[in-house]
Amino acid sequence: MKFWFSFIFAFYLQSLLAQNPEIREENRLMSIGERICYKVLIPHQTVSSVEKIVRKYLKAQSAEAVKVPKGSNETIFKSVFLKEIITPNLLYFILEQQGKNVGWTGFFLNEKDSTNQENKISIRSFVQNIYKLSMVALHEDSIIMQSKALREAETKLRNLVKDAHKNDKNTNKAKRDITDSEKEIEKSQEIIKQTSAQLESLTAATAEAESNLKTAESEMSKIDQLEKTLKDLLKRDKEMNKRLKELTKDPAANANLIQAQNQDLMLSAEMIKNQQQELLTEEKIGRVNLKSAEKSLDIAQDNLKKAEKMIKTENKNIQKAKDNIVDKSKEIADSESEMNRFHTKEKLEVEEEIKKEKLKLELLKDKQSLYK
Repeated sequence: MKFWFSFIFAFYLQSLLAQNPEIREENRLMSIGERICYKVLIPHQTVSSVEKIVRKYLKAQSAEAVKVPKGSNETIFKSVFLKEIITPNLLYFILEQQGKNVGWTGFFLNEKDSTNQENKISIRSFVQNIYKLSMVALHEDSIIMQSKALREAETKLRNLVKDAHKNDKNTNKAKRDITDSEKEIEKSQEIIKQTSAQLESLTAATAEAESNLKTAESEMSKIDQLEKTLKDLLKRDKEMNKRLKELTKDPAANANLIQAQNQDLMLSAEMIKNQQQELLTEEKIGRVNLKSAEKSLDIAQDNLKKAEKMIKTENKNIQKAKDNIVDKSKEIADSESEMNRFHTKEKLEVEEEIKKEKLKLELLKDKQSLYK
């Protein structure tokens, strides 16, 4: 803080001294002989910038540029009117770069006879105006640059604040994500609990379905036995018909046998019919039971697989939610660290920088106003 008080004091002291430049008067040779000239040193300028300012100032007063003799370093204007002087004047001036400064040398002559203008007060007033215009322009450039530096510092602060708000928003979102993940874990754990409770009954249902299938398959083996019995009956009936055919070759001799054989065939036909009926009935029932048992087993196994898959899926969801909580917790820690650094360091540094840049700008404007 002491530094800034010293800086401000030195700045204003320099300003008060600079607004009254040293204007030296001396004799000097020029293109038309020896004449009285007026010299002033304009600090922190270039020849081109000062020349531009002087030409603009003279043209604003309707002065006219005169063609300069070849090889001359002079700039000439006619119809130059000085304060409190009615007659027009010729102005010859020379600009020389002297390090970081520009030396301005001017000759003020009566336009009528090119003799020295004797009104020194008016001449000094003119020279002082040139000096002030140059200093105003100099400070204008500095003010533009300083204003840019201030805007950049303010933009930096706005960006930091914007980043801080974004950081804070991301932190709140991460906290909400953690809460959501915790709820997802609870939900998955409840599903696992309920599904695990069903596993025993689902496993029992699968075992029962497997047992029913074995029973149905066993019933189908009985059908195979009925088919075998029917085949035997049909084979026996065929043999009996063959024997009857042999007996009918001698009906008289085999009358009793033929009659007995016919009776046996009638009984065989009845047995075959009954066997076929029983086979059809048992086969229909057996196939229905087998198909139902197979379907029940498929359903039971599918239900058991679904339950096991659900438990596996929910365990994955739990792990994913836990990983998400770890990631979001790290995000929160990083964000809070950034926020802490912003509030304790970056923001304060930039705010201090803005104060300094504002002070510099105000000082430049104040100093410029001294020349207006």
